[in-house]
Amino acid sequence: MTMKRKFYDIHFHSLDLSHANLLAFLSRISFFSTIDLNEPKKGFFKSIGNYCSLIKTVIGRKKTKFRKVRNLLSFMESSIKYDFLILEHFIKHPKYDTVLNANNKITIEDQEYDKIVLCPLIIDFGYQNKNQSDLAYDIPPQKPIQEQVIDLLQSIHTYYHYNTSIKSKANGKGKYLKFTPNGHNKENKLFEIYPFLGINPCNYGLDEIEEILNKYFKGFKNDTPEERQRKLYNKMGTFNDHNLKGDNLNYLFTGIKIYPPLGFNPWPENDQTEFEKANYIYNFCVENKIPITTHCSDGGFAVCSNAKEITNPGNSWAKVLENYPELKLNFAHFGSQSSRRKTSWQKSVIDHALKYPNVFTDFSCIAFSEKYYKKLGKIVKREKPELQNKILFGSDFLINLLWSKSYNEYLNTFIKTENIEQKHLFCSENAETFLFGDVIANDKDQKKSSSEMIEA
Repeated sequence: MTMKRKFYDIHFHSLDLSHANLLAFLSRISFFSTIDLNEPKKGFFKSIGNYCSLIKTVIGRKKTKFRKVRNLLSFMESSIKYDFLILEHFIKHPKYDTVLNANNKITIEDQEYDKIVLCPLIIDFGYQNKNQSDLAYDIPPQKPIQEQVIDLLQSIHTYYHYNTSIKSKANGKGKYLKFTPNGHNKENKLFEIYPFLGINPCNYGLDEIEEILNKYFKGFKNDTPEERQRKLYNKMGTFNDHNLKGDNLNYLFTGIKIYPPLGFNPWPENDQTEFEKANYIYNFCVENKIPITTHCSDGGFAVCSNAKEITNPGNSWAKVLENYPELKLNFAHFGSQSSRRKTSWQKSVIDHALKYPNVFTDFSCIAFSEKYYKKLGKIVKREKPELQNKILFGSDFLINLLWSKSYNEYLNTFIKTENIEQKHLFCSENAETFLFGDVIANDKDQKKSSSEMIEA
């Protein structure tokens, strides 16, 4: 029985233009969100600077940035149905930056990886409390999470049931990708795909949250790590329906994605209704050993005025972990901040990771250069040795295309850097613990790798 070694991308996105909330994106730009029409001078000069920067990007004065925006939109304009097939094609037939060796494996120093594990994180873009009273169509944007769930699960199904090939157009001008049915062959595919379900508790009542969690995660409670991965693997690629009805939807998702800047306060103790919902989620996740990934940078899609306050890992999340010390939680982006502040989000993340056995952090969408990995290597050496067991590789694809030329480039920056010594931990062992390991099971000697759990 051949065992497979796996490279994990713990932070990944698969979405097209029908899923993203463009108003949430525009709200990031202060020109649209900070000017009070009743006081037009208020914040004008600060806002106009950001607006000019945006215009420079759009009209191409910043040509490199403009090309990256076009590159991102080029990928997003394709239907999500083909995301994984297209990505696999450009890894195996790269225009830039070869990732795989002659045996179609990733080689990192003396290790070879047969599979790339992707964890697509759904963002629950729908929000109900956005004030748009100044608009004629003043209802909040309708982005039902169910539609994104169906599209992502069908995309995973398509990936495992089709192959791609390059064909020339009939007129001889240009080429296109042809998708050919292949039956259902997981073993020969490059990717294993374990998605995370996006939940914004503000959009649901407590009864709806209970229904959602039990629909997708029932049966998780008594799983061993081996059973958990085997069930997830067996279920992977089986959904190909147009609705989410029925009682056989469990094990389609591996974990939960939470996005505070869209209005969710992780510890809303001053709002009893929201507090009950948040506590129900944490209780459920601890009891069922379900991992949570939370956005943890001061960037992103922010639609509420207190986005930075509720995202700060030293605020609400500190209280969450005090009350749920066994919670499996990944602080995404390593607490990245756009400017220096008195309180470092990264320091808070490190403190949580060292204090709580099931707290992790990923470096998605920030590891674009050798310079970053040199800095990360110094952080790991400076802190306690346990920190190296809490760091996860993540790309934040396809959002990272705003800064990176391709998925291949982001992978290769990690693969080729000489500035860190713990690559296997970051891209493999730690991710397996986060995704499948037992709560408070932190002993590496007792932990089995996923290659021992399943023949993939």
